[in-house]
Amino acid sequence: MATQEESSGMMPDFMFYFLLVIIALAVGYFIYLAIFTFQPVIDLQRNARATLEISENLMSSPLTTSKAVFSSAELDKIDNKIVEPYVRHCAYGYKAEIESGGRKWIFGYEPRDFGRYFDSLKEHALKTPVSVDGKPGTLTVTTYENTITSASCLIQRAFVLKKIEKWPCKIPTAGAVSLPRETRAVRCDIKLEKQRDDFLCIGAAVEEAPLVECRHLPGIQVQKFIFKGKKFNEIKDMFLVAYPLKRYADSCENLNPADIAGEKDDVVTVLLCIEEAAKP
Repeated sequence: MATQEESSGMMPDFMFYFLLVIIALAVGYFIYLAIFTFQPVIDLQRNARATLEISENLMSSPLTTSKAVFSSAELDKIDNKIVEPYVRHCAYGYKAEIESGGRKWIFGYEPRDFGRYFDSLKEHALKTPVSVDGKPGTLTVTTYENTITSASCLIQRAFVLKKIEKWPCKIPTAGAVSLPRETRAVRCDIKLEKQRDDFLCIGAAVEEAPLVECRHLPGIQVQKFIFKGKKFNEIKDMFLVAYPLKRYADSCENLNPADIAGEKDDVVTVLLCIEEAAKP
């Protein structure tokens, strides 16, 4: 049997190792939080900041007569239209709702069936007090980030910057209809096409499938894109790539590097391609 002196000598050792275990568990927990929850927090901050910036800019746009005082005559011109007038965020589409004096005006982009149920949709809303023709009201801006908003931003950046732009893309796993909400990627298996020159529209990757929703993208020509990805089905890491072109190309497979626009060239159109991520 241990003597009293031996028992008292064992206690500090036990407490020391006990504290080491507690510290190790705490460190592991914080590492877990950093790896698995940091990105969603960043996303939330980006979404909130974009929503605030769009709201602030709308309240100083030509839709107003003075700061945060909207004109009903100007709002009537864009009511129920899928345009993002005077204020545009590349990566986030937005819907604006203005209510005052028993009336409501709505304009902008809003996800429909595809963007809401078959995509990795992220959204954020902000309500701000404003007025319309001097009558009190509210402005509610809801921002959305999904495949069509990211793809339109990719196209816009390639066209304006005259640079090849890319964004990670994925296909939902077997049995799933959408990408996980936290995915920082767009869907690969889609169809994208300009309609009436001013709208980029999305649908399922089938030639006969209807285009189900659109985002306003004026002044930029885009060649029709349909995912034909049988050879990519087993590849996990893919990119949607936007090429700014100075002349039209027949296909991604036959793309001539000489057709890619440089900083001194005029961009005629943007070609979208799916490419496998380069192996390290």
